[in-house]
Amino acid sequence: WFGTRGSKVRILSPRLFSDRVFDAVPTFMRLVKRSECFKYHHGRLRMDSPLFFDDIEVGQVWVSPRRTVTEADVIQFATMTGDFNPLHVDYDFASKSHYRQPIAHGLLGLSWVAGLGSYFPSVNTLAFTAVRNWEFNLPLFFGDTVYVETTCLETIPSGRRTGKVIWLRKLLNQSDQVVQQGVFETLVAVKSAATHPAHQNPAPHGTDTVGIDPNSGPSGGSVDRAPAIEPS
Repeated sequence: WFGTRGSKVRILSPRLFSDRVFDAVPTFMRLVKRSECFKYHHGRLRMDSPLFFDDIEVGQVWVSPRRTVTEADVIQFATMTGDFNPLHVDYDFASKSHYRQPIAHGLLGLSWVAGLGSYFPSVNTLAFTAVRNWEFNLPLFFGDTVYVETTCLETIPSGRRTGKVIWLRKLLNQSDQVVQQGVFETLVAVKSAATHPAHQNPAPHGTDTVGIDPNSGPSGGSVDRAPAIEPS
């Protein structure tokens, strides 16, 4: 728990999004209940198993739940990173700037793209390898409500155990305007490697058989498609 102006806010553990059953708040339930990533179990919402490389198809699209940019978010990000640029934290200075008001850090928006998109879709990711051609198209203002749209652009096998997935990720605001966008690249586990352990083909003594195939190289990947959640 931590205090914000006398109030208490509970920080939820990321484990709640894995295989633990959890009671979601009504707004969150309305947003995610139509996603194939989640199913009901004994009247409660829980997440299905993460997708493997084999499950992902080019063209699939996911839409995350939404969240609103607050002053507290910006102050906490400034404190964590040390970026106290007056454009973000000084109302008087910002009122005389191009935007006439404070704006959130651009990298805060990028961080939310990674965070909000983490479970939409939920994927057996082994490594996050690149961010390419990232564009900051519009400012993020206090009070904006944003969400992430993820599209699978390409899937490229890179070995027996992994495949590379190329994702287009967009951060959109309450007016469905693209605030930020760009390409993420990740390495994703292959289902067959998980279901057929490496002990079937023993390696020579002293050879590590765990992890990514050493012969694999960077390659494209594709994303699994869960039904898009209609922005409310």
